[in-house]
Amino acid sequence: MTTQLAIKLPDELVVRLDHLVGEGRFASRSEAVRDGIRRVVRDAERARIDEAFVAGFARHPDDALGEATRLAVEAIEDEPWERWW
Repeated sequence: MTTQLAIKLPDELVVRLDHLVGEGRFASRSEAVRDGIRRVVRDAERARIDEAFVAGFARHPDDALGEATRLAVEAIEDEPWERWW
């Protein structure tokens, strides 16, 4: 299903849009507008996801370096060799 939208654009923007269509960047004005709307929606979704990650890490900070250090020390301590230090 599709929905038709009526929009008003400044003349200067329409001229620039027509130039892009004329260059072959888009098949038509409609395709250019659809592409622009897709990009706006995609960018908004990415921003929403980024904000969710930030909020999640704020609630549960990632201590990867601390965990890696703990695992390295544990691995060294588990080795059967005689310590040289």
